[in-house]
Amino acid sequence: MTALTESLPGNPYPWQANIWNRLCSQLAQERLGHAYLLCGERGLGKQVFVQAAARLLLCDKPTAESACGSCQQCLMGQNGSHPDLLRIAPEDGSKVLKIDQIRALISTVDKTSHSAGRKVVIMEQADALNISAANALLKILEEPPGNTVLLLLSDSPGSLLPTIRSRCQRILFTTPDSATALAWLGEVINDRDDLPVLLDLAGGKPPLVQQLLESGELEQRLNIIRAFVQISEGKLEPLDFAATSRSLDVGSVMEYLWQTTALIIKYLLCKDDRFLVSSEIRTIVNTLQQRGGSEDDCLARLLQLNRSAEDARRQLNGMSNPNRQLVLESMMWRWARINARG
Repeated sequence: MTALTESLPGNPYPWQANIWNRLCSQLAQERLGHAYLLCGERGLGKQVFVQAAARLLLCDKPTAESACGSCQQCLMGQNGSHPDLLRIAPEDGSKVLKIDQIRALISTVDKTSHSAGRKVVIMEQADALNISAANALLKILEEPPGNTVLLLLSDSPGSLLPTIRSRCQRILFTTPDSATALAWLGEVINDRDDLPVLLDLAGGKPPLVQQLLESGELEQRLNIIRAFVQISEGKLEPLDFAATSRSLDVGSVMEYLWQTTALIIKYLLCKDDRFLVSSEIRTIVNTLQQRGGSEDDCLARLLQLNRSAEDARRQLNGMSNPNRQLVLESMMWRWARINARG
């Protein structure tokens, strides 16, 4: 467990206004909870929100809308050196939060804060708690230490013990409406006329669009979708794709498959061209339609594959440690079967 080293942004994203205002109101009315569970899919801005929340909770003179930015606590936070802001996350090379980390957390929060004020703990990947660590954390949640606020982040809150979820106030992050998302993207990304397409490829998550562009992952995502096209056309064997894709993150492939099938399902149900967000998606739909067969039957198989891709992604990102190569081979074979049967 370490002090947080990042500089903390002042405010969350525009589409987080409602949940941000609720937190500010609780602080002003002295009705803060002792633990919050910040949950929602990756790419919705939980990190920005939690860091802004930490700065707000540590501020000596918060306004109705944000931390003041000028008190000693804010200045320490901006410099990445606040001793009462703690971060706990899986250690390098580990997928789990261990009981020793929670014991160290308990020892730390039992001590008086450096500023004689509030302590804030940010717990990354709270769903990565192993069973011993989860039970140890329950002791903190059942008997919360005075003047400490725990902020638990989770992409998969269903993996947490129900007893942990029930002892936290939940802050749910959802996908913003497209108008709000595109307005924000237009301000932070210049010289792009394909923002609606990028937003759809990122599952409607504006921060993820920015991350994909900065990391170069967007091109990888497009290449994988192009491979889906080749498989649908019978030009690429699913097992050949799986064999040559060992360097890919299988969880990401499952996410792309989930998004691709979701867009096709929406198009087949609504016949709305807005869901044909790229030439690749349009090609796959054309291939399905050209091969004939029952559209209802095709939809049923797509829905089943969509759910399976989402389940596979959650398992791969969780603690069950399935055979990643076998998952990839199985899902690609099922994708080929949908297109082969039409």
